[in-house]
Amino acid sequence: MWAMAWLALTAASGTTLASHLHVRRLDARGVRMVPVHVAVLAGTVGCGLLLLGPGWLWRPGPGGPVRAVASLAAGLLLGPVVVWADGWISRTAARRPPAAPRIPSAGEGAAPNRLRPVGLGSTMTPLRSAAHTGADRRWTPTRRDTDLNLALGWLLATAVAEECVFRGVLLNLALLPDAPVARVAAVAAAVAAFALSHAFFGWHQVLAKLPLSLLATLATLVLGTILAAAVGHALFNWHVWRHRPVITQPGTAR
Repeated sequence: MWAMAWLALTAASGTTLASHLHVRRLDARGVRMVPVHVAVLAGTVGCGLLLLGPGWLWRPGPGGPVRAVASLAAGLLLGPVVVWADGWISRTAARRPPAAPRIPSAGEGAAPNRLRPVGLGSTMTPLRSAAHTGADRRWTPTRRDTDLNLALGWLLATAVAEECVFRGVLLNLALLPDAPVARVAAVAAAVAAFALSHAFFGWHQVLAKLPLSLLATLATLVLGTILAAAVGHALFNWHVWRHRPVITQPGTAR
């Protein structure tokens, strides 16, 4: 029971664990966040295989070849739908009027020309990162954290690993309770956990990732395999990689 609880907690907090490991130990050595994230997810997948067996990858049952074809087709459909939904939510959130700027109180002073943490870095305050600025040693994300000019394979590996963790290990754990109410609540928590894992990039990204989480969970429950979810998520990450800002030289992008 304790092992299952530990596995659920690790699966739900993989991004946070990877972020702390990256910032505190590996960022200063030039390691990017994505490989660290994939490694943590892979470790969780391995623990899931040891504790739960391989059944969460493919639910035993008749019609294996038919289910495989149906899952592949569902994944190819899921990808474009999620791309559109994610983009619509992100654009809608971007059209909201910006909040009024905060005026420093008397004696508080200002900090001109100081980089402030954004995105992934906005939630972290370690003291041993690769980049510190100012007397208060605020952590500032380096290019390794914000640059998406990495091999496509890393983003595809992230998609597959996240589906193994969230639609595989975590969803399987959510289906263990006997009481229907508890099972529904656990599945809803698993859906929310994936969306909340993107809170580092802003709360609008939490909302934007809900369609992917909901549709991937539904496809996994109906088809009994994570194949459709993995294909759809991989297509989404390919879209993100294809439309990323490409750094050509310091201070410019295309």
